[in-house]
Amino acid sequence: MRLRLYKVTGHSMLPALADGDFVLAFRCARQALEAGDRVVVDHPEFGRIIKRVDRILPGGDLNISGDNPAMSTHSERLGQIPRERVAGKVLMVIRGPGLSRLNTVMNGAPAAERVTTQCPQDTNASGSVRP
Repeated sequence: MRLRLYKVTGHSMLPALADGDFVLAFRCARQALEAGDRVVVDHPEFGRIIKRVDRILPGGDLNISGDNPAMSTHSERLGQIPRERVAGKVLMVIRGPGLSRLNTVMNGAPAAERVTTQCPQDTNASGSVRP
């Protein structure tokens, strides 16, 4: 199992995740996913994004979307996501900005990566993903 820390940017996952929150996500080879799970995805067009699993399709592909439809890229535009594109399943949310001490608290863990809740190319979206 591999744990990663991501910083959330964007507003498409409100109210569950806000801009400036952090999420701890894990990935393992045989990760169990189900509808309702929040996942970090390496999207081929939009980069690293965080969304919620709407449903799992035959063959294991995922339909994903944001929690805030007014501020999110729609699942039709995101397309079906192969399971191997899932970078991690959100395990825990750490609220709020101003957590610059987080790496120290995490015992010297690598810096948090940014994960957007929205796709930058969408006219209703903003945010970016940066390691």
